[in-house]
Amino acid sequence: MQGLIVLIFIVLMIFILVLAGNRKGSQKPIARYREPAKNSRVILDSNTGPSIRITVSPYASSYGQRRHVDPDAVWVPAHRSIEVAGYSIQGGMLYVGDYLQSAGGYADPDPALINPRLDVDRNRLNVGVAAMGYWPSYSHIEPASRAAYLEWLSTGRSDPTAYIGYVYLYFYGLERRALADAVTSVAAQGEIDAIRGEVERLLTIYQGNNSFRRYANDFLEVLCLRESSSRFYEKEPPRERNGYELPISVRVALGQLSAETKPIPPDWAVTWLIFHPEAHLRTPAKRCPDEFRQLFKIHYSRRYGEGILIAPNKTKISYEYRPASASFSRSLKVPLGDIPDVSTLTGPLNKLVEISNQCADELEPFSRYVGRSDADRQGLAAIALLPPALSGLAKSAEVSQLRDWIKGYSKGGDSIEVPAVDLIHQWPGAEGDVLATKESTLLAQLLEKLGYGLEPDPRFGGSALKAGERAVLFSVGSDSPKAPSLQYKASTALLHVGVAVANSDGTVAESERNYLLSYIDAAMHLSDDERKRLHAHLLWLIGSAPGLVGLKRRIDILSPQQKEALAHFILGVVGADGKIEPGEIKVLTKIYPILGIPEDDVYIHLHALMTKPASATEEPVTIQIAHDKTTGFAIPALGEMKRKVAGGVILDMRAVRAKLEATAEVSALLSTIFVEETPSLPLISSEAKGTIGSLDTAHSQLLRTIMSKGEMSRGEYEHLATNLGLLPDGALEEINDAAFEVCDRPVCEGDDPIHVDPEVAREMAA
Repeated sequence: MQGLIVLIFIVLMIFILVLAGNRKGSQKPIARYREPAKNSRVILDSNTGPSIRITVSPYASSYGQRRHVDPDAVWVPAHRSIEVAGYSIQGGMLYVGDYLQSAGGYADPDPALINPRLDVDRNRLNVGVAAMGYWPSYSHIEPASRAAYLEWLSTGRSDPTAYIGYVYLYFYGLERRALADAVTSVAAQGEIDAIRGEVERLLTIYQGNNSFRRYANDFLEVLCLRESSSRFYEKEPPRERNGYELPISVRVALGQLSAETKPIPPDWAVTWLIFHPEAHLRTPAKRCPDEFRQLFKIHYSRRYGEGILIAPNKTKISYEYRPASASFSRSLKVPLGDIPDVSTLTGPLNKLVEISNQCADELEPFSRYVGRSDADRQGLAAIALLPPALSGLAKSAEVSQLRDWIKGYSKGGDSIEVPAVDLIHQWPGAEGDVLATKESTLLAQLLEKLGYGLEPDPRFGGSALKAGERAVLFSVGSDSPKAPSLQYKASTALLHVGVAVANSDGTVAESERNYLLSYIDAAMHLSDDERKRLHAHLLWLIGSAPGLVGLKRRIDILSPQQKEALAHFILGVVGADGKIEPGEIKVLTKIYPILGIPEDDVYIHLHALMTKPASATEEPVTIQIAHDKTTGFAIPALGEMKRKVAGGVILDMRAVRAKLEATAEVSALLSTIFVEETPSLPLISSEAKGTIGSLDTAHSQLLRTIMSKGEMSRGEYEHLATNLGLLPDGALEEINDAAFEVCDRPVCEGDDPIHVDPEVAREMAA
């Protein structure tokens, strides 16, 4: 038995000795990076400085053996170049050598270390282009992949089509040098700025890769955080989102501002909003990020001046950096000091969200327009849809051309009359001699941004521009009304009737025009901007000679008292010049029956204007003793009045002036005469309950009603949305966003009318 044991022991010893001999005989030389030795060749390069060729050293050690290697000894600085496996790599910033322990203390070499003794297969370069795995390490990748990586390094590290694994492998070394070596190495500390610059360069080339962009930006932020004296709020806020969480640089900047009792500047406020994971930006903010940022900062400054002041809270910022390289064994805790984490507060964020929604509402038309594939963001139509606050940001040759064209017509007056056809031809893509209502509206909005109002303006009840007519431009302020008030609607309708009657004799006399202007100035509670627009509207009416088409439909809704008041107003217009021509009387006899007043009452009312004495409040009355035989004054019979028609009727201007003075009172009675009728809508059943998709109750009710009709006019839709307490454009965007979540298609399309896609609607309802 003992002999057997001795025999086994001898066999084992022989086997071990054989193995050791084979290993020693097959061991390959290991390359080590060191300063030039006697057996190395130094290559001088005037551009890159000393270049070092790796030398073969017999002092190798297996990977499994832990030993300390100074990272500085295997690091190639930026001013050096190096040659590995026949590849000349300029610019250094690499670890090259036979061994470098990982930053986390593992026995395996650091993933970024380039070991020159390992095989490199240049013949199969195309095979190794992307065969590297998720956590690449130079020591573990295939020889063909090493060749592809060295090829990328030697050609400038800037090929935008390169496999992202090469970028990561290179980035691992920069990350280790800055975050591990620099803790103890003075040389590494002096290279931080160069490393920062190199990572920023890589970002400009490879930022399209979301993963690399996030790691690289986080790395750059950590470099800044390690500068203990840095005030982050004095730097430029980040522009790109790196991940779902709020960037640490934003949290630190906000906390520093709070700790120092300083307001949150607009740039940092909008960055806080955009990057906060719970802000939920709407489509206009995502589709038009630059316009949204600018508009947000404008509204934020208007509302809060220099910014919101936030009192420091008790929660403090803590941050751990998660390295990209597997060289690190754990996350790195970054010391930040005692900085409050105000980003966790909901109150300030709610204020920002409120401004965000306002901006989204204002950007909605522009957002929908530029969402088309062929939309021109600098075209006249796009600029016309920009919110007024952003109109000064638009730079366009077409806008400059339009502005110069208007100046060519300007003669220094308050109003500019131009041929409508010439204005039509200023609009790109205009065909024929008529500009559609939609384009006319856009043109009016664009002119408003240039400081001019337009009549006719479809937004204020005007018609589309037509050749053969005149258009009127007038100066407006940035805060002028964008929609007509009820009083304005009534006033324009009365002017329409007044001009139609006054023009019945073929011309509008100066006195009649002055009467109408006096009416404007004495009319209902109108603002100065509305009066200015009414003056321009009157000029357009006189030039376009409107008729009485559609008058009866509108008049039928009036009460008898309102009809009587309208009759008195018309009499004031036709009698403004002191006489009434036969043609005007003929028009009056047509209008009175429409008002429900007998035709013969025209003559009675005219007689009243001819003979009505001025009251004591109108002017002094001379009193004298009557003669014994007073002949008196006989009221002409109706037939006599009719006989005077042939030569016209001479009016008592005192009575006409008295009628003019009563205009304001008449206007009060007429304030609802020519307001558009509210379209009738189907009632939303009170039994309709539940929500559709991700929509809330109000948006679900809105969509359910549109679905029941199939299509809906714009006016009907806006009325319905308003009744539900929703903003029309914002509600439509919300509904379509919910549709995209379900089937990646909008459910509502078109502008006027709005159509419903039945297939999408059924899928959402299901």
